[in-house]
Amino acid sequence: MKTTTKFSIILSIDIYDDGWKLSSVKPKIVQYPLFYKTESEADEDCIKIHRKYCGTLSFDELITLIEQVNITDTCDTMGALTLDYGFLPAVSMTDNDGGWNINLYVSPIFDNETEEKIQKAIGEISEMSKDIVFDTVIGPHFDKIMKLLKDFPEDDAIEELRILSETELDIQNMLPLNIE
Repeated sequence: MKTTTKFSIILSIDIYDDGWKLSSVKPKIVQYPLFYKTESEADEDCIKIHRKYCGTLSFDELITLIEQVNITDTCDTMGALTLDYGFLPAVSMTDNDGGWNINLYVSPIFDNETEEKIQKAIGEISEMSKDIVFDTVIGPHFDKIMKLLKDFPEDDAIEELRILSETELDIQNMLPLNIE
């Protein structure tokens, strides 16, 4: 089954130094309709400007965003609480200039069409079999993507991520495992 992975993004910008403007720090791709603003008030006195944006990006749009942000650090997180998907595993990517900080929480998700195909394919099997499909096919697929996101900006990671974002998952062959 051909699958398409998209990326749920939570992007926050905090500017600490009066010498910086939001327009000079915010990546150009961060605009409606790809992103929508969810926060604009700083909760700390040392932050002069605060913005938080959420969006869902294709692989190419994710690469554009990452090229517009100077990633200085990546790490696993406990996850990201999203408006659309609830709690998702995420990789944190940070650009910390000293006068400002950009943080991306990046979570792989299936696009709507892929999710509908998977739901249709596994819709009639038992919950235990659904767990097996997730544990042996879908989970490892997303685990590989998360590892590659942590390895950014290595060229090998980018190319492998491109391949994984449009790949075949062998869900159909898992369906006879209707173990009760």
